[in-house]
Order: sequence, then C-alpha cells, then structure tokens
Amino acid sequence: LPRSGFEGRAIARRITGEAARAPPTPRGTALAYDERMNLHCPLQGDCHPERPHRIAAIYHHLVRQGLAARCVQLTGTECTEEEATTVHTQRHWAQVQAVCDEGSRSIGGDTYANEATAMCARLSAGTVLDVCRRVLRGEVCNGAAV
Repeated sequence: LPRSGFEGRAIARRITGEAARAPPTPRGTALAYDERMNLHCPLQGDCHPERPHRIAAIYHHLVRQGLAARCVQLTGTECTEEEATTVHTQRHWAQVQAVCDEGSRSIGGDTYANEATAMCARLSAGTVLDVCRRVLRGEVCNGAAV
C-alpha cells in the first residue's frame, strides 16, 4: 500500500498515464455492463455456472431495484493486447484467439469456447480496467463491472 497520499497519486498517474493535477470531484458509483458478454455461451443448453444468463440476471435485478439508475452507466471496453500481455503471455493471447477461430467447442471438462469468447475475454478485462481507471482519475467514487 502507498505510504502517503503523494505516493498514491504517483502510482495512480503511472496507471492512468495522466499528468499531476487536482483530481475532479468524484460523482457516484460506476456500473459497467455490456450485452455483448452474452455472446460467450455454452455449447448446449444453459446449465453451465458461467452462463450468460447469470450476468444478465444480475444486471436486470439492479435495474428493477432502481440501483442501476443511481449509478454512472458504462458500456464495455475491450482491453488491448498490450494490457492483456502485462499479465498473460503473448502465446496465451494467441492461443485464446486460435481456439475461438476454430468455432464452438468444449475445452476440457467444464470449459467451452465459441467465436465470441476471445472478444468477451477482452471485453471483460478491458471493462474492469476502465472502471479502475475512472476511480483512480477521480471521475467516480467506486464501481463495479457486471
């Protein structure tokens, strides 16, 4: 953890790529959701725990409860190859895309992929990064990506 506010601001500047300046007044909670995430779906049926209906149900529950309307709404943002390869190898990046190029199929016991899986993975990671950047920049107080 940063030892001081100054050190914390320096770390935030490195992450966000912004020069030092007075942060804006944060406004509310960011809520990121993108319907394209529903494209990563199981091969057959809807019984897999990581099925798209799970995240859609979470988001629509927030809407029905009036919580989504109280948030700063964000749509998804795909991460770049550079961002992904800060935590994954270049080989992994290429393998994920290659698997998806082969079409819908099972990979091992409970993992599946289809033509949209790589895009959904980039969207998932990029959206979380976008929410984090907005918090670090002081645009929002906090946030969640569904």
